[in-house]
Amino acid sequence: MNALAILIFALAPFVSPQDQSTPRPTQIDGAPDVSIPGVILWGKDEPGSATFAIRVKNNGKKVIKGISWNHTLSFPSGRNKVNLSLDLNSGDLYLRPGEEQTVLSVISKIFDSSIARIPPERIRLMKVEYEDGLSWRRSDEAAK
Repeated sequence: MNALAILIFALAPFVSPQDQSTPRPTQIDGAPDVSIPGVILWGKDEPGSATFAIRVKNNGKKVIKGISWNHTLSFPSGRNKVNLSLDLNSGDLYLRPGEEQTVLSVISKIFDSSIARIPPERIRLMKVEYEDGLSWRRSDEAAK
């Protein structure tokens, strides 16, 4: 599966949304020592589930064991526009200083699995957990 994730990451820049004349770039808010070099639009999922993926890089000096992020997107629904904000978690992670890794978060029991193929408007890291037991959390003022 790791090879599949790398292939999808490599092809992600060539994926463009349908029926949108000028897609806006994704706004990305990292953390003090974690950057997000890429967002992956997941191709296929089981019906009723969706996989959201980002590429993260540890720019700090500590091992990262988990991250949480907010994934914001919007899409047309008839005459209206649906805005969706998802709070996602990496699960167990072991990201050494200087390393980059694809992080997946699967949501089951979702109404439409194709939602993972919609380019996000914003990706925002909300929490970073370190191996030494410390963590970084985005403050309420910065989260707005």
